Amino acid sequence: KTGMVNWEAKQKCPDLILVPPQYDQYLKYSRLAKAIYERFSELIEPYGMDECWVGLNPQISFTDGIVIADTIRKSMKAELGLSVSIGVSFNKIFAKYRNIKKLHFVLLYA
Repeated sequence: KTGMVNWEAKQKCPDLILVPPQYDQYLKYSRLAKAIYERFSELIEPYGMDECWVGLNPQISFTDGIVIADTIRKSMKAELGLSVSIGVSFNKIFAKYRNIKKLHFVLLYA
């Protein structure tokens, strides 16, 4: 399970210590990540607070898409200290599906 409400987490782990969120930092890094995406595409669609779809020009080859995804991943780590995973596919659904529960990877689905 990728997320649960606090009361449910406390039930499963009574000694759980809840730390207040730092939304200002979250928003800051979301903006910085978006700036990295904008280097490669104008087609950026937010998907929640910490995910985005980045559409590439249809003229770009699948291989170039892989290179771009890996460049984004490396830029996020080098510039922001964030580990990210990126799914590359011909549509959003497969890109997301191939990306589930992976960290700091570029996954492909042709």
